[in-house]
Amino acid sequence: MKIILIGFMGSGKSTISKLLGKTLNLKVVDMDDMVEELAGMKTPEIFDKFGEAKFREFESKVAKNLSQVDDIVISTGGGVILNKLNIINLRKNNGRVVFLRTTFEEIVKRVSVHDRPRPLFSDIKKAEKLFESRKAIYEFHADIIIDTDGVKVEDIINQLI
Repeated sequence: MKIILIGFMGSGKSTISKLLGKTLNLKVVDMDDMVEELAGMKTPEIFDKFGEAKFREFESKVAKNLSQVDDIVISTGGGVILNKLNIINLRKNNGRVVFLRTTFEEIVKRVSVHDRPRPLFSDIKKAEKLFESRKAIYEFHADIIIDTDGVKVEDIINQLI
């Protein structure tokens, strides 16, 4: 079983993946963590030093590396869907893509209290445009869509199971 969680930053991918992995006794990986490990620096540094294009290049390498892995829950970065090849690679070995659909208003609340810096969220108007431009892409790639606004993490896990 391979479960790939997609959604905008702040949609709950990291939180859901950890609990889902524990519940199903599956390994959990966070692609953003893997990108940082591959790059040897944190996400904001990658963006500052090399730009978003280089970050996406690292992200694609990570997606390719995960293509042969099974029995795993993958928390993707919010922009992983921008490269169709990433989703193709992640789907290999019967991967199921789950879109954690969240409203922008809810994301703003979550991002404001999160400890991970969000370089693409430095300008809220640009972030909202980015959110709007990605919604249809997330839905297109999803096998399953789960609305997360106002839903307890445990209830989302039960829906997934």
